[in-house]
Amino acid sequence: MSGKKKTEAGSSANGQAVSASLARAVSLHLEGKRKEALRELNTAIEGGEQSVDIYAAKGHIQFELEQYDDAVKTYEKLLGAAPQHPTANFNLGICFEKLGRWQEASDAFQKALQVDPQRVEANLGWGICLLRQEKPEPAIGCFDKVLGVNPDHETAQFGKAVALQLLWKFDEDTGL
Repeated sequence: MSGKKKTEAGSSANGQAVSASLARAVSLHLEGKRKEALRELNTAIEGGEQSVDIYAAKGHIQFELEQYDDAVKTYEKLLGAAPQHPTANFNLGICFEKLGRWQEASDAFQKALQVDPQRVEANLGWGICLLRQEKPEPAIGCFDKVLGVNPDHETAQFGKAVALQLLWKFDEDTGL
């Protein structure tokens, strides 16, 4: 995706108190000490802490450190523990996208939409991945969903224009 994307860290999905390890990792992260925060989370996992919040935080930090392959593995573990996690599939899609793994990113964005059908960013990501896979027609549908919510969304307008051009449909309205 164009521009720098951020993944979303999950909140306490099970309502349990935040562990001391997670609290320390969050503090370190807020101080800009991402590598130290990641070490804290890894130590917690090695010590037996396996909460969805720990994995969500770890994936988020790995993404920020541009450790996309590692973040993919972490988000996959998170999804194994919590298949309906509100942000894991979307974040996984972003990581696959950063790695140029377009089909896997498409699959993750589709799953994100199953969990949250109103997630505009997932439609945008899916549309971009479809364009990268040379599938302009279904990409238009994704961009139209984004434009239905935000008609001025520049990336969706541009994506739709590219898809229409690939289909040689030069007279159609792109929303521009």
